[in-house]
Amino acid sequence: MAISIYSKLPLSGSVNGKQILVSATTSGSAVSVHTSTSGTGSIDEVWLYAYNDATASVNLTLLWGGTVEPNDVFRNVIESKSGREVIIDGKLLQNSLTIKAYANIANAVVLDGFVNYISPDGLPSEIDPLVTQWVEALVVSSGSTAARPSENTKTAMSNFIKSLRTSGLFDKMLMVNCIAPDNQVAALTPVIGNNFRVWVNSGVTIGNLNVGLNGSGGSSFFNTQFNPWREFPNSASAGFSVYVSQITGAANTYDFGMTDGAGVNMFAFKANDTNVSRAFIWNGSGGAQGFTTTVNCPANGGYFSGNRTSTQREGLALYFANTTITHSLISSGSLGAGSSGSEGFISGLDVYGVFLGATRLLPGATSFGSTTNKYSFCACHLGLTETESSNLYQYVNTMRQSFGGGYF
Repeated sequence: MAISIYSKLPLSGSVNGKQILVSATTSGSAVSVHTSTSGTGSIDEVWLYAYNDATASVNLTLLWGGTVEPNDVFRNVIESKSGREVIIDGKLLQNSLTIKAYANIANAVVLDGFVNYISPDGLPSEIDPLVTQWVEALVVSSGSTAARPSENTKTAMSNFIKSLRTSGLFDKMLMVNCIAPDNQVAALTPVIGNNFRVWVNSGVTIGNLNVGLNGSGGSSFFNTQFNPWREFPNSASAGFSVYVSQITGAANTYDFGMTDGAGVNMFAFKANDTNVSRAFIWNGSGGAQGFTTTVNCPANGGYFSGNRTSTQREGLALYFANTTITHSLISSGSLGAGSSGSEGFISGLDVYGVFLGATRLLPGATSFGSTTNKYSFCACHLGLTETESSNLYQYVNTMRQSFGGGYF
């Protein structure tokens, strides 16, 4: 037997649950009250209440899912100062249809209410419980149901999470942001890690989300609020994966991470460091203890995954792939400059979050090397083998293709 999941949510036209003032007096300028859930796999059960603060009765008109009369029109007389009264008692609406309102007297009637968001089991597909929690977190953090992503996004992300679970990669993921294209809140909220805390946007002018989050250069960045020195269980297993969907930034800018001023203590990545790609996990020693590619930086972007699988320098590896270049090892710790030896955690750095679109200059919140590159996926995880990284790339690429952009 199918079981429906109910989630009580605010009206999308309400800010933090506040009342909605009906300021319009014509259908053409009607006030937005609520936009229903996208698609037909779930549905909104809508409850609306009205209060009239004027000294005379007011004729209130609701446009329910359209503007055709009488098909989409509901009218009610709201008496003067007669208290809060129910005007809609659980009517259903879906497929992104809207509810709007106007009245014969402006600024007299206020509306409030809520939505029971009903998601029947198995319609249109089984959504992973983690994705369901992520969707609910978007609504809570934004204060509006308008932050809910499309059914296509939920399905694509569910398939991605299920692939991680089936392959055994899920338990290695500490922070994952799929950078969903639906809206800024969805794009900035990780589905794994950080308790669904929204990334902090500092100075970035966000453009077309279909290709991912873009950097803005200057001193801008996204603060992921993920701290590698705090989150990784030990220094022998650590890594990151970033899909750089477009490389447009200047050379020698940073795409991800944090570093101290001397370049000694680092967890960072550059897709284009003067035509080579470079990554650092733990000790940088001015760059010598990092590792660098032995081939030119791929010109148009793709999936980069830097991984440490031991405390020894030889345990470093950087993998790359895109739709035209097969997943492969493009650099390892044994190939770079600098001495071999043990590398590990540095104390006192466990209170800072890594940046995307720049690197964080420690200590503090200053960015360094901000870029204009674009990003469609970002994850921090335990160290991955070449096979595990290849699998992750396939799952990410499949998801981004389902999204309709953000892959190369």
